[in-house]
Amino acid sequence: MGNQQLTANGSQSRSWMYWTAGALLVLIVLLGVVAPGWLRHWRAAHDVAEISVALDLYRMTYGKYPLGTKADLCGILLGINIDRQNAREIQFLEAKPAEINQDGEFIDPWGSPYEIQVGDTVLIYSCGPNRIDDRGGHDDIKHDASGPAAR
Repeated sequence: MGNQQLTANGSQSRSWMYWTAGALLVLIVLLGVVAPGWLRHWRAAHDVAEISVALDLYRMTYGKYPLGTKADLCGILLGINIDRQNAREIQFLEAKPAEINQDGEFIDPWGSPYEIQVGDTVLIYSCGPNRIDDRGGHDDIKHDASGPAAR
């Protein structure tokens, strides 16, 4: 069995077990320190991509992007007919209650609303861990759709 040392009675040596337990403990501590920040970043990037896909699905269904406030866009993508912009009440995106703030906006893992701008182009981003709106720059996590927005 490779590098494993066996004692006279056939069991693994204690030094091997202590080394393995120590390595596992170090790994667990490192994951506890690094993983939360990485997971939040990954979740924000995933959410931004999902919102982008939902907007594209809306555009393919209705021929244009929805317009309105961030709360309006959130409601429309969740299947609510706001200002007659989702007459078929199609749900383009699912969200848990914890992913929507009291104003009805999608929120990122740090509790800030996602920025969703529909104009000549579509820009979606999280303000990131510093919660400062850098307009998609610095530590913001963004998706900038290529091509003009259909109107």
